[in-house]
Amino acid sequence: MIEKRFLKLNNSQQILVLTIFLLAIKEVNSLALKTRSPHTPSRLVGWSDFKSNKSSCTDIIHERIDSHSQSNNLQSLKTAVPVSQTQTIAIMEGNKKTSMKDDQHRKKITTNQLILQTAVPAMMNLAIAPLVSSVETMWIGRMGDALALAGQSAASTAFLTCFYFLSFLPTIAAPMVASSFGAGKHDETRKKISETLSMCNILGLLGMLLMTLQPRFVLRMVLAADAPAMTVAIPYLRLRALSMIPALVTATGFAAFRGTLDTKTPLKISAGASVIKLLLDPLFIFKSPFLAAGATLATFCSEVFASIMNVVTLSK
Repeated sequence: MIEKRFLKLNNSQQILVLTIFLLAIKEVNSLALKTRSPHTPSRLVGWSDFKSNKSSCTDIIHERIDSHSQSNNLQSLKTAVPVSQTQTIAIMEGNKKTSMKDDQHRKKITTNQLILQTAVPAMMNLAIAPLVSSVETMWIGRMGDALALAGQSAASTAFLTCFYFLSFLPTIAAPMVASSFGAGKHDETRKKISETLSMCNILGLLGMLLMTLQPRFVLRMVLAADAPAMTVAIPYLRLRALSMIPALVTATGFAAFRGTLDTKTPLKISAGASVIKLLLDPLFIFKSPFLAAGATLATFCSEVFASIMNVVTLSK
């Protein structure tokens, strides 16, 4: 059928048809070679197909074109895989960043909670001392003696000056305890606390001897040598000096607890000691021969209680 139609054409038309057909065969065969699978070899289109008419050349060409389209689809799928992987990696990286942000947020919340848990008891502990001191001043003011109030104020200032001059050990103890406790070296922590307490006893003894034996020399920092308030300030300072050692021990204990991020225990100890002082202040001021200086005995009892509780608690 095809041959009869072909023979009816003139020479120029036959040449044109053959040229087009040969070009089509060449293009189809090249596509077949590109898309051919190694396991399923593809048959090439030739003149025999056209001449024998065993299979339609058009069908073969369409078959090759369909095969080529399927190959292109497979190739597009293959090239789509890396894109999918890239998207997956991007999603994973985004999830990681989100997870890191969530972790940072949780750490921030945990840090804020830790600051509040440690700061609030520490602030309350710091507020107790001036409140108790104000109550002591109130009771001495109830005596109606201006010299007693002036002597108490001068002696307290002199004592606190000596105390802060010698209380550098608690400041050093806090970071030392924090470093060893944070590293899990509990034996080393106990050793450092013990050494610091021993040094506090030595320095406290020196300060106590200075204020007990030379109270006038210490009071010269705040009072004139012939000041009328000196008669009240000297006995007050001598009795107040007795609490220098327990005061340094208490300060060192509080610093050690702060080094372990425990500010609740010092607050409890300080509250108990303050209750003792508040109860004993009016008793020693109005019911003892020491008058205004009797307040120092109440302070001594409260400081001894606090120091003993600190040592006992730290030893555990």
